[in-house]
Amino acid sequence: MKLERLIEQHYGLCVRALTRVDEGAGGEVYVADTDAGRFVLKGTAGDDPRAQKEPFIVEYLARQGILAPEFLPVEGGGWFFRGDGKRYSLRPYVEGTVYSYHEAPAWLMVESAQMQGRIHAALAGFGPLPQALGPDFLTFLRSDAPRASYRKTLALAEKAGDADVLEDIAFRLSLLHTLRERSYDYARFTVGNTHGDYKIQNLVCGEGRIAAVIDWTSACALPLCLEVIRAWVHAAPAFSLEGLRAYTEEYQRFSPLSDYDLRTMPYIFRDLLLASDYYGQYYASKSRNRAAYLAEARFTTRVLRWMEGM
Repeated sequence: MKLERLIEQHYGLCVRALTRVDEGAGGEVYVADTDAGRFVLKGTAGDDPRAQKEPFIVEYLARQGILAPEFLPVEGGGWFFRGDGKRYSLRPYVEGTVYSYHEAPAWLMVESAQMQGRIHAALAGFGPLPQALGPDFLTFLRSDAPRASYRKTLALAEKAGDADVLEDIAFRLSLLHTLRERSYDYARFTVGNTHGDYKIQNLVCGEGRIAAVIDWTSACALPLCLEVIRAWVHAAPAFSLEGLRAYTEEYQRFSPLSDYDLRTMPYIFRDLLLASDYYGQYYASKSRNRAAYLAEARFTTRVLRWMEGM
């Protein structure tokens, strides 16, 4: 059955136009123009338990004053309906501007940091979320797994003749030995609930304000400082330690970080970027939007090059 008919069946809405706007790792996103207004339709494959929690997370955050689009209930109960082997959900469309890498105006750098702090503070009362980057991650950093993954990806890049990728992987391989030069004490990190993918591309902006924070599927518990610095590198028009310090100061108006978090944040983030084979995800993906993986991979390598030059 066509998606337009399924939306009418499950929500009682007459769809005038349905436009596909994005496809991610495991799903797809449409804008639905209906007789009751404009909505976003999101479809995901499988039964990811994180996605099942998303409606409850955004409902909870809305009560805390966090601007996150709430799900429309399906007629008969629940938040999802099935179609074409995927699970779909509907939420209101938020008008506004979404900035790309390094495009954040000055006001957004401040408001994004404060919003992220507010989100972390609010989610502390939500209850346990799935843990990401737990203590096992530190073991992974010092293992042979990152090198083995890069060697496999290197062969794929050579076969494809991707000269830029080959150069990036060679750079990463040259640094892998440094992963064993540092050690971290996971128990000393401030670990808490997070958006899981807080970055500039998930902020819908109005005139001088954040209108909504979207895409809560990846919400999880992890060291807060890792999501803070990741958000900063995605948004900052230029990289500088002063800029990072200013961002964390605004963030800490709402959610504190420990001295250990602040001291180790750049180093563990650098090691996370280095150990993560984003290029392998690109070659493995069958998604129509797989180029997004390559863009993220090349972006993280640019960040690594900057950090190595600090």
